[in-house]
Amino acid sequence: MVVEKIPIESITPYSGNSKKHTEVQLAEIEKSIDSFGFNDPIGVWGKDNIIVEGHGRFEALKRRGESEVDAIRLDHLTDEQRRAYGLVHNKLTLATGFDMPQLQAELDSLPGIEMIDFGFEFKEIDKDEAPFRLTGQTLENFFKHIIPIENEWGIPTIEPCSVDMTDVVWVNFNEKEKIKDPENTAIHFYIEDYQFNVVWTHPDKYLDLFKKCRAVVSPDFSNYSDMPKALQLYNTYRRQWCGRYWQDHGVNVICSLSWAQGKIEPWTFAGIPQKTMCAHSFTGERLDKDLIEGELAELLNQLSPSELFMKASNRDCKKLFETFDFKQIPPYNYKGAKRG
Repeated sequence: MVVEKIPIESITPYSGNSKKHTEVQLAEIEKSIDSFGFNDPIGVWGKDNIIVEGHGRFEALKRRGESEVDAIRLDHLTDEQRRAYGLVHNKLTLATGFDMPQLQAELDSLPGIEMIDFGFEFKEIDKDEAPFRLTGQTLENFFKHIIPIENEWGIPTIEPCSVDMTDVVWVNFNEKEKIKDPENTAIHFYIEDYQFNVVWTHPDKYLDLFKKCRAVVSPDFSNYSDMPKALQLYNTYRRQWCGRYWQDHGVNVICSLSWAQGKIEPWTFAGIPQKTMCAHSFTGERLDKDLIEGELAELLNQLSPSELFMKASNRDCKKLFETFDFKQIPPYNYKGAKRG
């Protein structure tokens, strides 16, 4: 296999390329070239140097202003094979994921390189977390005879909670190993979903810890505006199921309020009783915060919570205190992440 340098203007992107390359990915490819050099030649075919595989690398090189491209020729392929190989090459890169514990170990061993620049944000992953799947009989079928169903969606109802939260210390689920005084600690899940999927696949795993804590917020499985409604409903179900299951086993559970921005659905209120303790996360630079405030006010009017806790920045709290009566859950700053 011979690597040759070809003028970049002589390269022809394949018009039928179906692989998407986002701005974020192209920036990461550029960063990789800057950091480690260009070590992966592009595969080209025919007299017009049609790209068989490597469109993302080609675009990154163009953006860098390169005049030449390292390439290998795949002229031994027929036209049909060339097009098929382009699809197969892209498909094979998607076929598997990471061994998460091993990935975490590798990331931890690279303190001198900002791996977040290349899309790695796997900080403080639970090394014992199982892959996100259910085995055997599903949780819903296994426990449906225990958890009473009170609405058309089958969403479990969490019973009202009342616990003294004076001087409580808030931690997110990823900080659970640091808890020294659980009786004065409350746990929330206002972090990325992948970091706490284990509480759905193995709801008993941290039950002993949760029972010792002052309170635990029901897990905040995400509801995004561009999610299909089926997924929004599913994540609402998971949130309520975990909360009710833990409550039935002796945990003080605070109801998390979450919904898709701009899309309050009938099931948004399902399973959350009136006059119970509630929590909400009001974070994110891209939120339409005026819209969220109005929708939150609608939920609070419906639920009349006995006490409200809000994860929000100090700046946002100043404005929110003008409208809402709540206690702040301090925001969490992720270690190792660059801030603009």
